[in-house]
Formats: sequence, structure tokens, C-alpha cells
Amino acid sequence: LSTGCQPENMATAVFCFLFFGLLPSMAAHMPAAISDRSMVVIAGNLSKWENATVSSSRAISYAFSYNPQKFANRAIRVNATSGSATSRNPIIMVVRREMTVESWTIPELLRGIPFYKISRTLCPLWAERHWTNSSTAQFYIDLSTSSQDPLDVRLIAYEETEFTLRLSKPITFFVNPSSPMLFQYNFTSADEDAVMVKVTSDDDICAIVSVQEASCPVRVLPSDVQYRGQYQTMMTKSALTVKKKGLFANGAFFVVVVVSPDNAECEQGITNPIVSGHSFSRVKSDVTFEVLRQKKVSVVVDKALTTLGYVPGICMSLAVCLAFYGALLLVVRFFEQRLCGLSSQEGFEGSTQLFFDVSAGQDGESRTETTAIKSSRELETYNTSRYAIQDDYDNEEMSIISISEIIVRKGQAGENIVVSDLAQDDRKKTSHKYRQYSWTLLTVALFYGLPAVQLVFAYQLQLNRSGNEDICYYNFLCSHPAGVLSDFNHVWSNVGYGLLGILFFLIVFWRSRLYYRKLSELQNLGIPQYFGLYYAMAIGLFVEGFMSGVYHVCPNEANFQFDTSFMYVIAGMCVLRLYQSRHPDIEANAYRAFFAFGVIILLALCGVLYNSKAFWSVFFVLYMITIVCVNVEIYYMGEWSVVLKFIAGFCSKLRRHPLQVLKQDCLTCSWPYYKSRWFFLVMATTMNLGIAIWGIASFYPDFATYFLAIMISNLGMYFVYYFFMKVLVVNERPSIVTWTTAVLMVLCWVPAMYFFVQGLTNWHKSPAESRNGNTACIIFDFYDAHDVWHFLSAFALFFSFLTILTVDDDIMRQKRDTIRVF
Repeated sequence: LSTGCQPENMATAVFCFLFFGLLPSMAAHMPAAISDRSMVVIAGNLSKWENATVSSSRAISYAFSYNPQKFANRAIRVNATSGSATSRNPIIMVVRREMTVESWTIPELLRGIPFYKISRTLCPLWAERHWTNSSTAQFYIDLSTSSQDPLDVRLIAYEETEFTLRLSKPITFFVNPSSPMLFQYNFTSADEDAVMVKVTSDDDICAIVSVQEASCPVRVLPSDVQYRGQYQTMMTKSALTVKKKGLFANGAFFVVVVVSPDNAECEQGITNPIVSGHSFSRVKSDVTFEVLRQKKVSVVVDKALTTLGYVPGICMSLAVCLAFYGALLLVVRFFEQRLCGLSSQEGFEGSTQLFFDVSAGQDGESRTETTAIKSSRELETYNTSRYAIQDDYDNEEMSIISISEIIVRKGQAGENIVVSDLAQDDRKKTSHKYRQYSWTLLTVALFYGLPAVQLVFAYQLQLNRSGNEDICYYNFLCSHPAGVLSDFNHVWSNVGYGLLGILFFLIVFWRSRLYYRKLSELQNLGIPQYFGLYYAMAIGLFVEGFMSGVYHVCPNEANFQFDTSFMYVIAGMCVLRLYQSRHPDIEANAYRAFFAFGVIILLALCGVLYNSKAFWSVFFVLYMITIVCVNVEIYYMGEWSVVLKFIAGFCSKLRRHPLQVLKQDCLTCSWPYYKSRWFFLVMATTMNLGIAIWGIASFYPDFATYFLAIMISNLGMYFVYYFFMKVLVVNERPSIVTWTTAVLMVLCWVPAMYFFVQGLTNWHKSPAESRNGNTACIIFDFYDAHDVWHFLSAFALFFSFLTILTVDDDIMRQKRDTIRVF
């Protein structure tokens, strides 16, 4: 109260007691480390080692003076080490400057690992805010400790001569977790819109590369480097594209390279917080941590592609596609009738007479004229406004026999099933069934695409705002930003899918018009033409380009299905379309087909998310069941009633006469009715069984690609089977257009698959491991191998579609009751 603190209330009384009573008492009992510590100020010299001893009663401050104007493109680096400091009694090191204060300890604990050698590059004075240019400047290095025993420390402050990066001039150095490296780059010319910072190393020690605004303070430690600017984890490669506009509008930026204390950030599956492969049993060592976590790194800054540099790559892709448009339209203009096999009857008969004189029957047997179905139809008239066919049946003819009865009767009689046997349904109804594929695909694409766009742009915005470039798996050595997109070239290279999808849609539309105009001449001739699946294939190609572009906005494990889903759909529709050619009435409706595609996509998703031995076991069982069901579906042409009747009869005979069944049916083998189809199914089953065994034996990590390989392999097998049967067994002769498109298809698929397997990125690995596969651009400094895959696969799919479209043009005027089913 004598000091003037009047206790007007209880709170004031408590405060007075604490401030004037308790604190003086605490000060009297403070340890000597605080109350009796003396600070010794010593003038320091740059580039000279200073030896000091500090304790709880003795602190040292080194004062350094220098001319900052001579350090315009240089920096000061401080190294310090101690052999006597411990984690319990560290040395505290503080660097004081006019505007900033930096501090650290010796040893420095990084994720529980002590480092006894510390190095820091001080932020340049010009980068400090409110700094005024002067001819002299000072900074102080304060050393103190709470240890009562004296601790030795050595330090040196020196000029960092290799501080400024220059264009296309690499700098090589060593770095470890406690000694991060800081560099500065100044944009050199007004036309230099962006540069690419490339960091490489020969070892796989985990490091972090950061690009930050040229201002103090700079984040350089593994624990805080990600809170500023843009950054990547790296093992052997890293590349960051830095734009002059925006964050670095002042014409300069800092590059930070720091090694992580362990590899947990760069390797997937690392559970040990200490470095994989090393066991540190000692608390302290002169070499253990600093040497084992030392990484040799090279940094270089190269020019990034300018805005004008985008023009050749963009124009090249457009020019190729548009030139292809023009060439194909010229071909169509001069060979319109011949391309569709719809030339006049007189000119056609002379060149295709052999199609009416096929003597080779199925499986080597003599071909006989079918007598199973003798239904006649009145002339089908074409209504140009509705593109619909009106079918009227003659009441005097026999009723149409069911397909199952035809299969059983002709199989037992050894006769060939022909197209007319499987083309009995009403044409309007069948055509409507195939048109549902297009509308279903459009609906699925709309509901599937909109959330996909929302998701990937959310990832892109998160990357732009946080600077974390580990979110997306780009090929950073060939990644060209545009607008909000970080990887514009990989999005743009999908334009081929879209343009060729539109072109195929136009070709199908033109062909359908031409076919319907000639329909009166094609009554009961050739393969029945339904164009709904063709339109769906064209739409699928366009949608695949769009969804692949969406995926490449920010490719990662969370959105991989956007890129692969419609590949499964396209492969499935190609198989359905080939099968429909010879089985027009045996076709799954669109709802069932897309439900099956959905199951396939779901299975692929489960394989990626739960890639375990248990999943592979379940998948193997489901795979085998699917193979059996598909074999039955193909062999019996979708007539499961035949199979069920056979199974029921076999079981009935087995109950009544088991020994007789065992002797006659089980021990006696007979050739199947349809030998060529049976032989194909045996080969396909063998191939699928091999793929399944290889997958479960190798525990293949990329299940999505593995599943896509299954789809493509079976499509290729069916292609080969169809051509084998058509050319060598049935003795049909595909047109020159079909052979040309087939050759072009192969010439595109082979190099496309080569570029596909280059492995530039891999989201099954960590971002740092994925970047190990990054490579530079190979075409116009704009496209890499994956972009080439996009272009080549787009043309390969387009030529595949053309091959399917024209494969049966040679029999367009052949009677359906002479066209073999296989």
C-alpha cells in the first residue's frame, strides 16, 4: 500500500501481491544462468572461424559489419558446430539484424534426430521490408546456454558467392536437414515470362524444393518450408515452373533446397520415422546423421516455354486433324458408292461373284442351303422423314421358329446357321434397341462428367492456393501452365479424341443416309445395318477425350477412373458391335450393357483402393465365372434355355442311370457342333486364364491398367477371330477400304502402346517417386510421350471404328441366307 497500489477491490489486491510481493522473491532465487549471466560482445570478422565457450553465466555476442552494396547478388552464410552441446543442454544461437531475428539451437532436433552441424544462409538485406540502402550494415550472433558446464562452439560467417542463379548455369552443392541451401534468381529480360527451376540428384534421399517470394523471412526448415510459396518433394528429380507475373512480380524469387530428416514424405509405406535402412542407436555422432542424410544436388534455371511457344504445338495438332478431315472428305466425295459396298448391282456382280459361290462350309463341311426359315417379307419401304422401316409379313408363310430351336436342330443336323436365322425380329424394334445406346451413353456422360469437372478444378485451385505441387501427378519437366491450369498441354492433347469422334459421327450419319436410300435394293441382302451402336461409339470417343482432359487437369489416385472408365465402355461397345454384325437379334439392351460396364468400373475401383491378396482371390474366382458365362453366351448365341435344358436332362439321366451316363457321356468324347467357335473360345479362355494367373501371381500394382489390358486383349482376340473366320473359313473378301483401315489401325496401335508404357508418372507411388520418371518434352518443346499416346490412340481408335464399320461391305449384296454366322 505504501507503493501507491490501493486495494479498491479484490482483483487489484491480488495483482499488487503478485507484482510487488511474489516477483521480487522469485528474482532472489533465480539461477545464476539468468540473474548473473554476463554478455560479452566481440567484434567478428567475416570468413574467419571464431571459437567460443558459453555457459549459464557467460553469453557471447559477435558483432559483424559489412558493406551491403557489395552483396547485391550475394548473401552471408553462417556455419556453427559444437562437440559438447547436448539435446538436454543445447546452445541457443540468435542472429539479430535491423529488421529480422533468426534463431536455432545446437544440436538441432529435427523429428527427434539431433544434428550438431548447423548452416544457414541469411536473407539478403534488400529483401527485408522497409530497408533503406546504406553503405554499412551490422548483424549480431548471440550465443547462450542454460548449461552450468562450459560448452565449446565454433562458428564462421562468410560470403556465399554462389547465391545467385543464372540462366542455364547449374550449381552443384551438398545439403542436409540442418544445412538448407538458399538461392536467388532475378528475371533477366522483359520477354522472359516464366522460367523452370530444375533440381536433380543421383541418390534417393528425400528432399524438399521450394520457390518463395523474394522477401524476408525465408522458410528453410523441413517443418515450415511448405507454408510459403510453391514446393515439391523430390528424390532424384524436381521441376517447378515459375511465372514472372503474380507472386514474383518484383522480378526475383528464392529457391530453397532442404533434405528431410527421413524418407517418410517421399516413400509410400514407410512406417519407421527414421530413415529406411538405417538404425541409429547412438544419441550423438559426428558423422551419423549429417553424412547419412547428406545429398548432392544440382540446381539450374532454364527458360520456360513462352506464350508464343504454345502456338506451334497447338496449331500442329489442329492442322493434322483438319488435314485428315479434308483428305477423308475427298475420299468420300470421289468413292462414295464404293466405300459402302453400295455400288450398282451390275457393276457389283462382276467384281464379287465369288461371294455367291462359297463352297467351304463351317469347320470344313460342305455348305448347304438353309431350309430352316422360309419367311418372306414384303418390300421394306423407307420413310425419309423418320428413317424407319415398315415390315409386313405374309400370313401364308410359316410362323418364325425360335432361335433356340434353330440352334438345336441345325447343330444336330450339322447345318450352318446363317444371318437370316438370327435376323427375324421387327426392324423398327431392333433399331430402337440400338439407338438406346447413344442416349444412355450421353446421359451417363452428363451425370458422370459434371462432378468430375468440379472435383478436378477443386484440386487445381487447392494446388494454386497452397503451393503444394504434390497434389497432382504431372510430368513436371514437360508441364506448361495456361490460366488456372498447371498442365495445359496434357489437357489439350486430348483434342484428337474429340475431333475424330465428331468425324466418325459424321461418317456414320452420311453412311446411314446412303444406306437408307439404297434400302429398297438391299431387301434381305447383306448384314442388317443398325447404326445406333456406331453413334454410341462416336460419342464414346468424344467423351473419352473430354474425360481424359478432365483427368489431366490434376491426375492422381482419387480421380484415375475419369480417364479409364470410358475406355472400358468403348472396348465393350466394339465387342458388342462386332458380335452384332452376325447376330443382329442376339444383343444385350443398353441398360444391361451399361449396368455391366458399371460393374466393371466398380471392380476396377475396388482393385485400386483394396489391392490385397484377398481381393485378388475374389477377383480370380469372379473372373473364372465370367469366362464360363461368356463362353456359354457366345457358343449358344445367347440362348441359355438350350443350356438349361441340357443340364436338366443330364441331371435327370444321372439320377436314373448314373453308370450309363458315366460310360456314354463322361468317358466318351465327341466333337462339338460348332468347331470353329469352340476352337476360338478355347483360345480365348486360355488367354484369359493366363492373364488371370499372371495377375494374381505377380500381384500387379496398377489394377486399373491391368483390367484395361484384359478388355483390350479380348477385343483384339475377337478382332483376329472375326477376320480369321471371314477370310480363311468363310472365304469372304473384305474390301480395300477395310484392309487399309485395318493396316492403319495396327500402325497406330503399336507405337501408341510403346508411348503408353513409358511411365512418365505413376500415382501408385509417392509424388517424389513418381517424379523420378519425368522426362523432357519431345515435340515442339510442348508435347511429351504421353501426349503422343493421346494423339496416336485417338487415331488408332478411329481406324478401329472404321474397320468395324466397313468390315462386311463386301457382302452388302449377298443374300442373308448364304451369309454364315460365326
